[in-house]
Formats: sequence, structure tokens, C-alpha cells
Amino acid sequence: MELPQKFMNLLVIIIPLGLFILAFLVLDYRQKRRLSEKNDLKMKHPGPRS
Repeated sequence: MELPQKFMNLLVIIIPLGLFILAFLVLDYRQKRRLSEKNDLKMKHPGPRS
């Protein structure tokens, strides 16, 4: 069964876009986790600015 050209074009656009968004979300999640770890350290050791 041959796929329509429009459908193929959509796939070619959607797949890289989906991968890009997924990578962005993973990086964002890892960054947030790192930030929350830093915040936990700040709470355990309050600095002079508290």
C-alpha cells in the first residue's frame, strides 16, 4: 500500500520536530532537577543573605 505524498511530507516534518521537543523537555527536566538540588543545599546551609 503506497502512502500519499502529503502524508509522507507530514511525517518528514513531524518526526524531527517531535524528537527536538522531546530532547528539549529532557534537558529542561534535568536542569530543573539540578536547580532543585542546589536549592536543597542552600536550605541546609543558609548563607549570610538569608
